[in-house]
Amino acid sequence: MEKAKKNPYRYIHQYILQKLREKIPEDSKTKLYPFTIKKGANIYGIVFGASHVRAVDKFLDITWHTNPINGTANFDIDEDSSKNLQPDLFGNREYTKIELFKGQVKDKILNGELKTNKDVYLFSLENGHIPKHSEEIVKEMKKSGLIDYTERSPLINYNQVCKNKRIISYEIK
Repeated sequence: MEKAKKNPYRYIHQYILQKLREKIPEDSKTKLYPFTIKKGANIYGIVFGASHVRAVDKFLDITWHTNPINGTANFDIDEDSSKNLQPDLFGNREYTKIELFKGQVKDKILNGELKTNKDVYLFSLENGHIPKHSEEIVKEMKKSGLIDYTERSPLINYNQVCKNKRIISYEIK
């Protein structure tokens, strides 16, 4: 608890979540996700756990619908809305949670770690993002000629990947 109290109080739930994740066996399919609620001066934390992909997909859909800036709180917990404003004197700027994630997806597709729509879909959920974030960057990569796939859509969603079992490969150009 001493270590938890050293963090700003709005992040205490994320620290506790990290400790809970360490207790889950590596071979477990159970995934844990945080959501922080600010009500007045108080901050409350929810830890959602599920082992089924659909449950995780639905939870993340609700949290990102509640807060499209970061999906982990009902307020701008990481102050992302101020990150995409102006760069500093050296031309650098902080990236938002979504921008950082899209960069990870792009890098992992280009280096061959994520090869199919299923890989990208599961990576999105694993990292607490909705498939829409991955879909946007994959479409952008196809439009700019970095990758190609046979379908009109990248098919990054539960229905295509899990229900219909439509798995497509992303070909690096």
